[in-house]
Amino acid sequence: SAGRSGRIGPPAEFRAEPEIRARVRSGIESAKLEGSERFVARAGGIGGSAQVIRGPIALSAGPGGVVTTGSDGAAKEWGAGVAVEVMAEGRGSEESASIKIGSDTYPGFATITPDSGRAPGAFDVVMTMGIERYLPGVLVGELFKDWPRETYEAQAVAARSYALHERARARAIGRPYDVNADTSDQMFSGA
Repeated sequence: SAGRSGRIGPPAEFRAEPEIRARVRSGIESAKLEGSERFVARAGGIGGSAQVIRGPIALSAGPGGVVTTGSDGAAKEWGAGVAVEVMAEGRGSEESASIKIGSDTYPGFATITPDSGRAPGAFDVVMTMGIERYLPGVLVGELFKDWPRETYEAQAVAARSYALHERARARAIGRPYDVNADTSDQMFSGA
């Protein structure tokens, strides 16, 4: 944009881009979250107090909901039907945080959501991140690395459009995730 001097300045920065919720694990009964010495967890949507958990975190399904167990052995059962939000602590800004699940690293923060549509005690892991952090993982998952740059540019536009459409649709029906991280939506390879 042109300032008073008539010079053209840097492009506008979008500080509040839309976030996307990608379901990266579905119907599981245990998982391990790594990537930080300390994580912060809280009951999602409730606004209660946060709990610091020493990493890595073992997640399991218990009779009273999701159980988080830190590396120090401290365990917490979060309550039946309660979604748990988990963020890596000490990784800079929320925008630069990432969490490793198995061999995959994902940007953003995790929400462990009870999966009522499957076996009792199963849960989903949903990663929430800005749309611009999501897109590189889709491009890597959908395209071969030696394809022309123009192919990547076109795919980025298509992937962004699809993700934003699915985001609007999922939120209109109250689904706890926007897209799956597999070929049922767009292949999302993570960070």
